[in-house]
Amino acid sequence: RLWASRFVSPRQHGEVWEVDTSSMSLLRTLRLPKFGGEAHRDTTASGRGVANYLAGLAPAPDGQSLWVAANKPNAERGVFFAEDLDEDNSVRNIAAQLDLGSGELAQAIDLDNSDSASSAAYSPLGDYLFVTLQGNDEVVVLDALVFDQATGLGSLVTRLGVGSAPQGLCVDDSTDRVFVKDFLSRTLTVLEAQGLFEDGNKVLPSTTVATVAAERLSPELLLGKQIFYNASDPRMSGEGYLSCASCHVDGGQDGRVWDFTGRGEGFRNTTSLRGRAGMGHGNVHWSANFDEIQDFENDVRGAFGGSGFLDDGDFAATADPLGSPKAGLDPDLDALAAYVASLGRETVPRSPHRTSFGTMTPEAGQGRLLFSSLGCGGCHSGSELTDSTLGTPTLHDVGTLRTSSGGRLGGPLPGIDTPTLLGVWATPPYFHDGSAPQLEDVFHRAGGEILQAEDAQLSGGASATTQYVDLNNDDTVHGQAFASLNQAGGTLTFTGIDGGAGGLGALEFRYSLGYAPRTLTARLNGVEHSILLTPTDNDPQWRQTYWDPARIENVTFNPGSANTLEVTTPDANPLFGLDDVVLTTPIENTAASPHRVALTLTPTEQQALAAYLRQLDGRPESTASQIIFVDNFEAGNTSAWTRVVGP
Repeated sequence: RLWASRFVSPRQHGEVWEVDTSSMSLLRTLRLPKFGGEAHRDTTASGRGVANYLAGLAPAPDGQSLWVAANKPNAERGVFFAEDLDEDNSVRNIAAQLDLGSGELAQAIDLDNSDSASSAAYSPLGDYLFVTLQGNDEVVVLDALVFDQATGLGSLVTRLGVGSAPQGLCVDDSTDRVFVKDFLSRTLTVLEAQGLFEDGNKVLPSTTVATVAAERLSPELLLGKQIFYNASDPRMSGEGYLSCASCHVDGGQDGRVWDFTGRGEGFRNTTSLRGRAGMGHGNVHWSANFDEIQDFENDVRGAFGGSGFLDDGDFAATADPLGSPKAGLDPDLDALAAYVASLGRETVPRSPHRTSFGTMTPEAGQGRLLFSSLGCGGCHSGSELTDSTLGTPTLHDVGTLRTSSGGRLGGPLPGIDTPTLLGVWATPPYFHDGSAPQLEDVFHRAGGEILQAEDAQLSGGASATTQYVDLNNDDTVHGQAFASLNQAGGTLTFTGIDGGAGGLGALEFRYSLGYAPRTLTARLNGVEHSILLTPTDNDPQWRQTYWDPARIENVTFNPGSANTLEVTTPDANPLFGLDDVVLTTPIENTAASPHRVALTLTPTEQQALAAYLRQLDGRPESTASQIIFVDNFEAGNTSAWTRVVGP
């Protein structure tokens, strides 16, 4: 049997795929459920979250279980939910055991004060589990036979120092040696573990073997990359939890949406650094609030809990991210910026949606013409497919802003900086707040005002509840409360809704539903719209902490504030909760026309436009690329490891 982990997880669970190697077919998908409840409270030693960056798998010697090493972003924490993010409860690490008989989670161990668990391996007898900590330059050793179900903590044997950014390890059964791949020190650490296996010795002899004869990165870029990955540097992180690579391993993105309301921003979808060349596309972040990569000193000193790279006097003079520059004040901070700047368009992953010869498909060729005719190049312009500029960004309100979008630099958020479309195939969800789960949703989604469901007039058995929030320590709802529609006829009523000049809009619901589908009926000014909601995949079903969006398009608002919305259901279901309602009024719908203009196309044309977008990867659009596979990520080297095709 073959097990493969899904590196970037879906929003609400981790996945491991079990493959039949005789037929190379998928047998089943094993899930790591959202961690919460009593065993994973947000404390200084544990935390909630969803397993992500699943990088290490270790089958037990008896074949009955499989350990998974991953990090655990707590993306449903922040001021818009309840408590703000902090250095202990932003991204933690997890070692989780799956029972291969039932396919269910057996146990999970929080790895405290650690960053980016990246690989795992058993000792020969299956009594110890080794896990590399990429961000801490360590291997943690766990007693695999001891586990406290009451506290959710495993037995920590020891933590062993190794080289920079360990990413892989294996155990030699015949010699009791552990081999550790030290990615960024370009070495192999060999641990003599016989003493550990025999008498519990916690200090192991080790040797280091060089693996690179000629370094391809310049000294500055290599140093910058080492800093990028190093959470144990007290300048980067106060307790070893966070580094740049915690969310941007290899310069990519973690697929999460974070609540940065506490930073004066709002919901922010992690962007990939690949292809942007640092400041190559102008100011960074969705709100364009940093004008140099060195401004991440602000995040390091704040959210990361680090001491920072600048001395306090220099930081005080440059704390305004659009003020005096930080560049040139610290060589290590400049090296970090140089590494990020090296992530040019050649580092964008090649799109798998292109032909095997690297050309765009005929369907994408049609999509290119539609992209041009719809005027998409007005904002997604030039070779980098963005009109963003350094110093004086152009922020566009394209109808995607919501109550949860927050502000910019302590003031209102006038709009969003145009993201590049290079590599867009690999970076769902979309928009600044992740409100478009799939690429096609970009053509439909718009923003608006968020109404908390528990603030509505509740009747017919509908009720406001914090039961599951309090009982299970599952703060996954906005504002720590939601409305329960447990009885048929339960109704939420909102009055005095401002419809502007009136016209077509939309309604979006954040809901949780267990066991079975249920009909939701929305009556706007007496006009009824119904939608069948599917269960939100709660695990277990009674745990009302999994939330999905459902959207009803083409509802008609009256002019002014004479709008009444009633939300009800004809079905009884004991586990149906509404967290909030998004009102997309005609004003937001009109503002969203730069994306919604695609709705004027036929379904076939929309499919062609999406095909074009999925094939934008920085390679030539209309001619075959001679280089199909190239190991050019670190140095732009186009001569090594290539396969040449075509003329």
